[in-house]
Order: sequence, then structure tokens, then C-alpha cells
Amino acid sequence: MNLIKVSPSSNYKLDRLLDDNDILLIEDVFDQSVLNQLLQVNKPRYIVNDHFSWSEFDNVFTVPRFLSMIVANYQGKGPLAGTKIITDHPFNFTINKRQSNRFLLLKLLQWFKLDAKDFYWMTESDNRFDISPFQIELNSISDQVLNSSDFKSFLCVQHAIPHRYLKDATNLSDIHQKDLCDFWGKFLNPFMSTSAVCMITESVNFQKASVFTEKTLFSVLSMNFPLWIGGYAQAREWQRLGFDIFDDVVDHRYQYCDTLLERCYKAINDNLPLLTDIDFVRDIRYKNHDRLCANLNLLLSGHVEQQVSNIINQLPNDLNFELKKYWT
Repeated sequence: MNLIKVSPSSNYKLDRLLDDNDILLIEDVFDQSVLNQLLQVNKPRYIVNDHFSWSEFDNVFTVPRFLSMIVANYQGKGPLAGTKIITDHPFNFTINKRQSNRFLLLKLLQWFKLDAKDFYWMTESDNRFDISPFQIELNSISDQVLNSSDFKSFLCVQHAIPHRYLKDATNLSDIHQKDLCDFWGKFLNPFMSTSAVCMITESVNFQKASVFTEKTLFSVLSMNFPLWIGGYAQAREWQRLGFDIFDDVVDHRYQYCDTLLERCYKAINDNLPLLTDIDFVRDIRYKNHDRLCANLNLLLSGHVEQQVSNIINQLPNDLNFELKKYWT
């Protein structure tokens, strides 16, 4: 069998038609339009993605190998976080690219009047964003607040969260190539580790899928409670990989809402005490110190690599064989 890969860098273009003797490997995240484009004339035997942990695309095998590759950056680095927890602020977030869930996070921070002190824009951006997809989603939402004229009007107002970035750290891809672990330690750890909740904006838009990149790993390294703003079934899939999602602390019911707008809104609305009451969240974080440390130790133990290996071993034998040969 032949393994043929496509990615955003190639605009998901293929050099030839695929048939039953081919495996199509889609690298990075994608949506239904990309899949429709690829399958319009191609009929591969298998389709595999290396980023998603789970997706709504029934004909795609998801293998989160990208996650295991990132985790490998931290292996053998020695202690990456102290055992002492200091909580100065309720939450943190980071943004590196313009994306729907990240734009919506900035809007919701203002809507809920949250005090954003610990955050980091990794690149410069501006206030322009196409909100028409959210307006389409609103047509299928029955929530009175989200359907209110006040909220709809608020969506159209430019966000006012100021940029905060370091001019020598604006090229994120270059930093990744150098040392992702060093980047976290130098730029992010100082403020992420002193807040309790990490508002994680993973690299998914409106598609129903879960993906884990360095954004989720930063929350573990910083010993934060995870709260995913966007994505679908993120908490469930992180737990399936063996990690504590602190569902006795964080209300993760938002993860199954039908629209991206609802998932982002309810993630914040249903967890407001964690995001606003510093004394409350400081005490909870202190009491869960051992569990937060356990997640960090699990991340650095080789566990993720073994989990990904187990996922590959559950694939059809011929696909299993070809992927191991390609990825070894």
C-alpha cells in the first residue's frame, strides 16, 4: 500500500488520484470542506489524521501522534515546575493565531466583565473578524441570553483586550523549532503558573473535534485546571488519554453543546466562581496540589507515547503496519 500525505502547507492538494491501494494521511486539523474536496474524486482505502484525538468525521481514523511528538520535547528536561503553588490570579490564556474560538474568548471576557491580568498574545493582531458564522449558529440556539439583542449587538463591537507580546517572541513557528520547552519556561511559565485556571483555545474552529497541542500541555506544566474554550469533547478525550480533568472542580458539560458559540459561552458561564473568586480558587488549587502534580508527572513519564501506540495497534492490521513503518 502507498501512504500519501497532504497538509495545509500543500493546500491539501494531491499529485494523483488515490484508490483502494492508498492511505491518505491528512496532517494538521481540517474541516468538512477539506474532506469533501479530497474525496470528490479520490477513493483511498483509509483516511488518517495525525492531530485529532476524536472527530465527527466517521470515515477518518484519528491518531493524535502530533501530541506525542510535542510531549517528546519535554522528555529529559528535568524539573519543569516547582512543587510550591502560588495563585495570584484566577485564570490565564494565550493566543497565537486569529481563530474563531479565540476571538470569541476575547469577546466573552468583556461580556462577563472578567479581569484579564494573566494573558499573552504571541503575535500582533487586530480587531477585524468575520462574525457571520456565529450569526448563523445563533439561528439554531434557543438560549435567551445568546439570542438577546444585547448579546447580538455586543458580538459586533470590536474587542478591547490589549495586545501583550514580546517583540523577540512573535514568530511562534520559529520558537517551536528552537525549543518549545524553553519558550514555555521563559515566556509563559512566569504568569501561567501563578494563576489557577487555564482557558485553553485549541486549534479547532467550528468542526466538532478534539485536538491537543502545546496549548493544553502548557496548562499541565503550569499546574492549572483545564477549561477548553472551543473544540468538542475536549475534556472527555483528555480523560480518555489518562489525565485528570478535575470534573469535581470544573464543570465540563459545555463540551457537548451543539454549537461553538454555546460551548465557549457555557464554559465560562458555568465556571464563573473559578474565574472570579481568587480566594475560592486559590484554596481549591492548594487542596488539589497532589492531583495537579500527578498530571504533570504523567505527562513526562512516557504515558502519552504509550497511549498513542495503543491507538495505532487498534487499527486494521494493514493500516497499522504502514503507519508504524512511516512514523518510525
